[in-house]
Amino acid sequence: MATVEIRPNNDQAPICGRCARRLSAERPVRLPDTRVYCAACCESMASDTFEMETGESFSNWIEKHPKLVMQYQPLELSVRRMSFFFQLLICAIGAGMLAWGIYTFVAQPKGKIGYLIVGALVFLAFAGLSVRAAVDYLRAVNFKLILDQGVFSLQHGSRNETFNVDEVTQACVVRPGTVGATEGALGLKDGRMLTLDTCLSDLHALGVVMDLRFKAEFPPSADDLAKIRRDKLRKIRGLS
Repeated sequence: MATVEIRPNNDQAPICGRCARRLSAERPVRLPDTRVYCAACCESMASDTFEMETGESFSNWIEKHPKLVMQYQPLELSVRRMSFFFQLLICAIGAGMLAWGIYTFVAQPKGKIGYLIVGALVFLAFAGLSVRAAVDYLRAVNFKLILDQGVFSLQHGSRNETFNVDEVTQACVVRPGTVGATEGALGLKDGRMLTLDTCLSDLHALGVVMDLRFKAEFPPSADDLAKIRRDKLRKIRGLS
């Protein structure tokens, strides 16, 4: 028996959320923000580094990851934990030197105070660094941001919160590997700002999703400028 292929009516075909083109002759790409896009728009927003990092195009990658999870990788957590313990060890050595300096100065008031000065400097410097490293580690180990079905779920320590993707009015999400970049941010309707570290997993994909929603509000990226230069060069050489 011959099979009959039933094609969707053009009026019922989904519309790309960016270029507004009706996707009747191609498969739409459905993103975790519940919007539907064409593959061309998705790839135009995904930088060349995305495929280098993941090994496949954004359209293929996102089909396997309907839920984006932003959290720190085990290696990153290990690095932050070891950094804290290393600085804490140096701080303990400085405290020992400080204690020995105090002891020798009290026992021999006319003796050298080198241990006292060096111990105090080492202890104070690495005490501050240890506190900072501990804060960074605790923030990382207890942080998770999930985008699923248009809803962000935020876990930060004992704090749990959810907010709809439509509550995000501004987005500037950098991708890991961007030179000079340290973090991204999501601005909410109530004025709050959620900062995002570039070490978070799936942040590169969230950047593409946010670019598709807000790209027009921001200046062109380095990838866009490079593409414009390449296109101009091709025209000059008569290749297009």
